[in-house]
Amino acid sequence: MALHRPLVLINGAPVQLQPGGGLDLGPVVALGAFGVTQSIDLSAGAVQSGSVSANCTIVLQALPYAGATSFTTLLLEKTAGVAIIWPVAMQWVGGEAPDMAAAGLYVVLLRAVRTGAETVFVADGAAVET
Repeated sequence: MALHRPLVLINGAPVQLQPGGGLDLGPVVALGAFGVTQSIDLSAGAVQSGSVSANCTIVLQALPYAGATSFTTLLLEKTAGVAIIWPVAMQWVGGEAPDMAAAGLYVVLLRAVRTGAETVFVADGAAVET
């Protein structure tokens, strides 16, 4: 029986995983300071970072075609007392968005899958440092 190494999409390009090899996710995409409405393009990079110092609504762009899948790690440096509003359709592991009230560094793992005309977003997040 032949073993097949899985293919994953990294920044939109298929990459075959090699045994014992590292996985290069490419450079961290610096989003800078988030605006009142912050659009995030998951195809821009597998690791994206930004700072949130004012109330912000996140908008996630739909994936381009049926069957597309994306895994993105979002690194957020957040100021205390500001709110992040996530898309209503976001499905959170555990049923609800994590508490991000304190200032600190947060990691949000985003998975997107396009099924037909709709992109489904699933996320999990936690504080790394507060």
